[in-house]
Amino acid sequence: MQGNLSEIDIRSILQLIELGQRTGELFVETYSDPVGGTGTYGKPYRNRELSTAAHSWFVFCVNGRIIYAADSSASDLSRLRDYLHRYELQDAIDRVEISDLAVTNAPEYGCLWRLLENHQLTPAQGRSIIQSMVRETLFELLGLHQGGFIFDLG
Repeated sequence: MQGNLSEIDIRSILQLIELGQRTGELFVETYSDPVGGTGTYGKPYRNRELSTAAHSWFVFCVNGRIIYAADSSASDLSRLRDYLHRYELQDAIDRVEISDLAVTNAPEYGCLWRLLENHQLTPAQGRSIIQSMVRETLFELLGLHQGGFIFDLG
C-alpha cells in the first residue's frame, strides 16, 4: 500500500492496518518544494525525484498493532537517552554495542532491547518507554496532511 497524504490521512491508514491485522513497516515522508521549482508542498512518491525529503517516520506493526514508532532522526539515540534519564540510565547507552544495531531501521529499538537483555532496564520500564515513544511519534504524524507513505508487508 502506498499513496499521498492529501488523498488519505494517517488515521485512516492506521485503521486499515489494524482492521487487516497487517504486519509490516509504514514509512511516511513529508517533502519540501521541488528542487529549483515553485511547486506545492507534499509531492507524492511518484514525483520523489523532483522533491527533497523534509522529514520521515517509521511505524512498525505486528498483527495490526503498533509495536514501535520513530522519526528518521532517532538513529542518534538522543530521544532514547532522554527517556532513560527518567530512570537515571542515560549513560547505559554508551555501554551498549551499537555496531550491529546500526544496520536496522530502528537502532533505538535495538538498543532498548539490548538494555532489557542485559537487565539494565526492567520490562515495565521498557514498556513505558516504548509507549511514550509511540505516542510522541503518532502525535507528530496525526497532524500531517501532505507527504507520501508506503506500507511494506513483512
